[in-house]
Amino acid sequence: MTRIKFYVFLILSVFGFTNNILAANTVLNLESVFPIHGSYVVFDLETTGLSPSRDDIIEIGALKVDERGQIIDSYSKLVRPSKEISTNVTDLTGISNDMVKNAEPIDNVLPEFLDFVGDKTVVGHNVKFDIAFIQNKSKMILNRNFYNEYVDTLMIAKNMYPGLKSYKLQALRQRFGIETDAAHRALEDCIVTQKLYTVLCKNYVEVKEQ
Repeated sequence: MTRIKFYVFLILSVFGFTNNILAANTVLNLESVFPIHGSYVVFDLETTGLSPSRDDIIEIGALKVDERGQIIDSYSKLVRPSKEISTNVTDLTGISNDMVKNAEPIDNVLPEFLDFVGDKTVVGHNVKFDIAFIQNKSKMILNRNFYNEYVDTLMIAKNMYPGLKSYKLQALRQRFGIETDAAHRALEDCIVTQKLYTVLCKNYVEVKEQ
């Protein structure tokens, strides 16, 4: 997850962009997310900027996880944006214009992703950012809403470990000793988020049982 995404929800909230988009999504509380009942999908986006209405999705990554916490399927697609990717975004995401020039547009990729997710609970780090983009594009392209229940590992970490210097995904990865091969790409961040959720789940159960 890029630095853009870590701060975007605060920015969007200040300017009033998120209230209507997220009003129908349900956030699950701590008691109900450890563990999530049934299978769920961890997902992450890379985008060209902060605005769900003005900016583009350039990568979608997702993992389908069963009720035992085992990854059973994955989805990963680069997406061709409507305009060129800036140098700053390439530096943050590692995704260049050359990488997406032959990719499919969001009109083709989004239905695939929504079919992959179905009605499952979605998990992500600062997932409200990702949901806002998916909801906006779903409404614009398919005239449908994305109202899946969601679990946000960022908010869980803030509740369980108040006062940390940073709650960025990579900072939490380092704090909890989560190994990864790469960072700042959607599928790799999904893997880290899934491992983080597992660690938070384990720690929550241990504390509760004391």
